[in-house]
Amino acid sequence: MPRLSTSDRAKVRVIHLLKSLLMYANHELDDWHGIADRLIVKWLTEEGRSRLLVQTTLNTLVELASPSMESGGTKEKMRHDLRLLKEFLKILDDHRLKTQGAENWHFTLNLWSKSTHRNLEEVEREWTHRKHLQSGGANYKLGSTAFVSDSSAVLNDEVPPTIHRPSNVAISKKRPTGLSTSDRAKVRVVNLLKILLMYANHEPDDWHGIADRLIVKWLSEEGRSRLLVQTTLNTLVELASPSMESGGTKEQMRHDLHLLKEFLKILDDHRLKTQGAENWHFTLNLWSKSTHRNLEEVEREWTHRKHLQSGGANYKLGSTAFVSDSSAVLNDEVPPTIHRPSNVAISKKRPTGLSTSDRAKVRVVNLLKILLMYANHEPDDWHGIADRLIVKWLSEEGRSRLLVQTTLNTLVELASPSMESGGTKEQMRHDLRLLKEFLKILDDHRLKTQGSENWHFTLNLWSKSTHRNLEEVEREWTHRKHLQSGGANYKLG
Repeated sequence: MPRLSTSDRAKVRVIHLLKSLLMYANHELDDWHGIADRLIVKWLTEEGRSRLLVQTTLNTLVELASPSMESGGTKEKMRHDLRLLKEFLKILDDHRLKTQGAENWHFTLNLWSKSTHRNLEEVEREWTHRKHLQSGGANYKLGSTAFVSDSSAVLNDEVPPTIHRPSNVAISKKRPTGLSTSDRAKVRVVNLLKILLMYANHEPDDWHGIADRLIVKWLSEEGRSRLLVQTTLNTLVELASPSMESGGTKEQMRHDLHLLKEFLKILDDHRLKTQGAENWHFTLNLWSKSTHRNLEEVEREWTHRKHLQSGGANYKLGSTAFVSDSSAVLNDEVPPTIHRPSNVAISKKRPTGLSTSDRAKVRVVNLLKILLMYANHEPDDWHGIADRLIVKWLSEEGRSRLLVQTTLNTLVELASPSMESGGTKEQMRHDLRLLKEFLKILDDHRLKTQGSENWHFTLNLWSKSTHRNLEEVEREWTHRKHLQSGGANYKLG
């Protein structure tokens, strides 16, 4: 893949492309070159978020952006500029199933507001900021505070829009290696969280006079408790020193931050350069703004993940025992990973071995129908499984997310009418993978996935209506089958 150029010329092209899309979405221009039948650009209705959906072809984007393209602007150049939005600015979510050489594009832009002018200003600022980080330079002004070296934090008062995305952008999909989850490590992590929370909630005085080297602030996102932290490794070591082993080092702090990110999965890392970085910029996805409540939840989550890591059984979660394949993991609370991009556990490789046949579609639609009817109290207690199944709507304003906790056997029992004779657990695993890797509406919250009998996931749906969701799944299936086949002349809308 060609290297990305962040030259001034590339910036001009990217800004012009964004400007054209924003003006089109905001009805600030007439139908450009008569492309209404070849382009969808629309704002998604998500309260408190500015996300712009775009569906079109590469040729149409080249046509839109032609005034800023060098003579004979090509599709290759446009592919490069879209990669800049995705990999450099990190504001583009790519929804295509087939990416290699694809002509059809389907993506969302995570922006700062719906204002054309405001977004273009922010992109200019973000571009400069990321160029600076890329060069590793110092003495750069961010907001009103200088980024001078390890002794000063990155004090930018605005978080890039990547915070809205399951922000696992830079998180390795491999199992974390070299991490210790010992009791001593837990004490350190809990103490670090406690200090950051107390600082955010104005419970201590100015700790060690570090106000000029530390930003800890709650983000104003309704229904979510997200804590922004910007500082340096030295400052974090200084803060946490009471719980650090004698001579607590920066290496130990890096290890503990990785525990928050890769073991507890509550830290979103916003740094552009991570290798050996002294400056840290991250968000913590928490349960509430209460110091006490969060520390309790972290203790519970740590125990739960340690249990899953060991593969043990007979573990109490809430009031119901995790006993074996005949009983679900009936924990009534979803870990805060649900706020993140929901591609947390989705492989970046093309799904292999998945059948998207009509028969498979019938099974998937039937499984969804049963889960939705159960959640909406439309059936009676199906086969007396209330003690082996949790299906409940999550209370998140403006979002329709369905939590499911159960076992593979229970799902097979539920879906048996649509399963081929002797429907097996392997068939059910296959169909759950279709929801996750083909339709991309399932977020998998299991820590251990290989051969797992217990399932814990969230479905990201269109509404709470059974009928509406089944219609949308049919439409989405057809759309993705079309993209998979690489077909052309496909009507958008």
